[in-house]
Amino acid sequence: MVSAAIVLASTALPFVLSPGASFTITINGAANGDRWSGLKVWTGTALGILLLAFATAQTGLSVMVANDPLIRTIVGAVGGIVLVLFGLLTIIKELRQARSSSLQPRQQPRLVLWSFLALVTNVKALSLYVLVVPTISGLALDGLSQYMSFAVVHILMLLAWLGLIAMAVGIIPGVASSRVTRFFLSALAGAVMVALGIQAIVGAFRVA
Repeated sequence: MVSAAIVLASTALPFVLSPGASFTITINGAANGDRWSGLKVWTGTALGILLLAFATAQTGLSVMVANDPLIRTIVGAVGGIVLVLFGLLTIIKELRQARSSSLQPRQQPRLVLWSFLALVTNVKALSLYVLVVPTISGLALDGLSQYMSFAVVHILMLLAWLGLIAMAVGIIPGVASSRVTRFFLSALAGAVMVALGIQAIVGAFRVA
């Protein structure tokens, strides 16, 4: 059991630590004073992971996606559009907020929804569960049990990682009290989301 957990964790680790949508959405929420941003983003991401793992294991999605470049292109393009849209909305919100003198924390009730959408339309996440998870060897698991075991490990690692990010941003001096710092950090997060989205769209059409 311990050895299986180590194998699953070592496979998930690069995907957990690599900067992406959940990382950037968490920073944006934390910079805007939402102390629960890490938990909210984790919740949406975890729901997306569970859905993706179950669908991949039970519907033959892995075979269909692996053999159909058009489907991969569509998924990649949709995922890129989601990221671009979120990034643009973030930047617009920050520009509007910059005109206000209020420094009150701004709640972001849609963090769960955005993080869920970002995960289920993420080509990197899709590739992880479609192409990588089925090839993990050395486990006394197969089929749905392998997918769901990996998903649980992936989710627990994300909980620790996103919580650490949110806490780190929250304790940076000046972020919560400085409108300028908060504006630039949030706007930068939005710009990164736009860049990631454009990269996903371009990459999707290169596959076609």
